[in-house]
Amino acid sequence: MEKIVNLLIVISRSTSISALIGFCGACQRRNQPYSCFVTGDGVRVLRNPEVSSMLRASKHAVVCEYSWSRLFPHEAPPIEEGSQTDHSAMIGEADKVLSL
Repeated sequence: MEKIVNLLIVISRSTSISALIGFCGACQRRNQPYSCFVTGDGVRVLRNPEVSSMLRASKHAVVCEYSWSRLFPHEAPPIEEGSQTDHSAMIGEADKVLSL
């Protein structure tokens, strides 16, 4: 039996949307828990309803509050807001990190 790993997906580029959807979908099909941290230009992927739904279905999903407010100052994010401190904590808990 395979060991379940604590997987963290870090999204920092909006051009990674297809890969993100593919990885999250694969994790869901395999019942592999995953967490996500979204930062920089990557916050643009949260405008996609499919991505937002996949991230809300994750073990833990956080968007960098600075990055979100810089690009979408008048909108509430679809997932929990946090900071680079949250990112550091999530990295510390992860067995594997996938950076997109």
